Amino acid sequence: MQYYNLDQLLEATKCFANQKKANQRLNRALRRIEGKKQKIAQKNITEVSHDTFCEVMSIFTMCYSEVIIATTMKFAELGYTTTEK
Repeated sequence: MQYYNLDQLLEATKCFANQKKANQRLNRALRRIEGKKQKIAQKNITEVSHDTFCEVMSIFTMCYSEVIIATTMKFAELGYTTTEK
């Protein structure tokens, strides 16, 4: 399973946000869902799985597959890499 560094993922999604505080809401949702999956406190989340990212984006946008592709491309463009676990 691929994992994204949370801060790097949020940086990659910034350019796609078109509403105020969109990244803050995304951050909260990613932390909430990943925290439940890992059974740890939301404040301790530093990585999120690709599955969690897809789940959250499907809640936030109707064209989530395109947003996920664009975000992962931006993530790589910024020089970031995922970790495998």
